[in-house]
Amino acid sequence: MVERVVIEDDYSPINETIVLTPSMIQQNHNKLMASNVYEKMALYIFNEMDNRLNDLDDDVYNLLSPAEYKKIDSATVEISDYSFSLDDYVKYLNHFLEVIDKQQLKLLYDDLVQRELISDNNIFSSELSKNLKGFKVKDLLNRGKYNKALKYDLESVKGTESSFINNWLDSKPIYYPNIIKKHIELKKNALIFDSESYIKEVLTLQKLIPRGKDLTDLKVGKIKTAKKKDSKDIKDAIAQRFLASSGDDSSRVGSIQNMRVTDTENIEFEGMYVNKTVSEYDEVINILNNLLNQTPDLDLSGNSMNPIKASLMSAVTPNRGKLGVGRYEIVYSYRKKFKGMDLFSKDGIKTQSIFNILRSMGYKKISPQETEDSISFEYESASQGKKRRKEIEEAQEEGEELVSEEVKETIEPFIPLITIDKIEELTNSTIDFNITNPTFLGSKFSNLAGKKERKESSSERKDKKVNTEDISTMSRIKSAYISLTRMVERFE
Repeated sequence: MVERVVIEDDYSPINETIVLTPSMIQQNHNKLMASNVYEKMALYIFNEMDNRLNDLDDDVYNLLSPAEYKKIDSATVEISDYSFSLDDYVKYLNHFLEVIDKQQLKLLYDDLVQRELISDNNIFSSELSKNLKGFKVKDLLNRGKYNKALKYDLESVKGTESSFINNWLDSKPIYYPNIIKKHIELKKNALIFDSESYIKEVLTLQKLIPRGKDLTDLKVGKIKTAKKKDSKDIKDAIAQRFLASSGDDSSRVGSIQNMRVTDTENIEFEGMYVNKTVSEYDEVINILNNLLNQTPDLDLSGNSMNPIKASLMSAVTPNRGKLGVGRYEIVYSYRKKFKGMDLFSKDGIKTQSIFNILRSMGYKKISPQETEDSISFEYESASQGKKRRKEIEEAQEEGEELVSEEVKETIEPFIPLITIDKIEELTNSTIDFNITNPTFLGSKFSNLAGKKERKESSSERKDKKVNTEDISTMSRIKSAYISLTRMVERFE
């Protein structure tokens, strides 16, 4: 339960009595405007837009500065019969900021003007006012919505999905499973993804490239051709990203086909080639032999995530509005060794090695290849086996019996059978929708010949000048909002 906070003007950092009551935690904007704390926080967003608010910067800074409250000891000092609690004070501040976040920016400004707390300076152009419909204060930190409000409106291109550019600018995967499949060549040991042709098709469908044209014919944004087309191995970076998103064990990242012992009699295969549980050793060998002639089952449409799918999604995820496109290759291979023992060779499966490994993991079923010696000893490498056999021979020559140690079961989580060796990325060009300079879509001034067209061009140029002012306005408001959020956060 949040307690009442009272700070009399002698203690107050703003030289005004502060009264915060528990009911405020449930109140909306209109009711909270009665609080001088909330009022100053709401006004602060526009403090650079009105000379009347020159002193507000210092007031809010002091109001939201923990250092100002060090003179108030929550344990010993009582003011007006109420104890001041910094923890409770923070809860009020967080709620106030949450309410401000939910306000529509233009409506908040209009409300403050109506209350005569701020001058009516018409800080928003008519164009920006229209674009700010439904735009909340928190959207100042939403790159897509922010750019859209400033006429960085890729959706103005007829036929473009409403969410497409927002996803691009918010660094979300530009991922269409049914389309991406058409640009993937799946080989026995590699996957080759033509990300350039894929993105070109997506942008064409979004009407951002005229049908039959190239990336260089983008209607909006910029494209930069790479001067030097060097490929680079990004396997480790992708692995870390997959690990962070999946929460999977780090040793498992990069493995696309696994085998593990589930109990003393069952062995499970899981991955992109086969998913099956078997009990007989011969079945294990048959599955492993079949793997040598299989290609992975590439499920790109389901919700399940695998290293290859994660890698492809990474390849089509913009970073700060930019996306490199070109050639993307994922190389995978059969694991040659596990714990020093051969798994696959030129001649196929190393059946005895597989058996020895499974025995060390707790598999108890008998194989035709199993010997009395292999039952008696823990899994061992070839050199260890040679040494053990020599010790047995020497003991027998001397008429002694070598006492075997008790078998120790070393249960491994899985055996990686097929793993990703390399992820190679070749960037041909970079598409940039992160517009930082005044760029106005739908404002084509070229190829205009008639009087009517020239008049329209002139009008659009005037709009461009107005929007340059809008950029400055929104930038100053955004800067103030970021400052406000950081000041509240420093109490945490």
